[in-house]
Amino acid sequence: LAKQRRRGQRPDVLNLQFEMTPEQVATLEVFTKETLAGVSRFNTKHPRKQTNIEVRIVPQDNGKLFDLSMIQLNLYSVTLQFEVIP
Repeated sequence: LAKQRRRGQRPDVLNLQFEMTPEQVATLEVFTKETLAGVSRFNTKHPRKQTNIEVRIVPQDNGKLFDLSMIQLNLYSVTLQFEVIP
């Protein structure tokens, strides 16, 4: 049975930013492309409340699941957005 939300109830959105090594970025790429196939939901801990939540990654304006920018050699800033499934 598919989860449905009540009319007018907007899902919560979490905007996240992480600093990652090249190895961590590679793991994220595999997770988003192969494990999730870009659309699947998954469970994680809420970053502030530390409760279990079900989320999906919301594609950015450019269609990518996350944005990546180099901070310095071997360190990247990764931004992504989670939609919390009620």
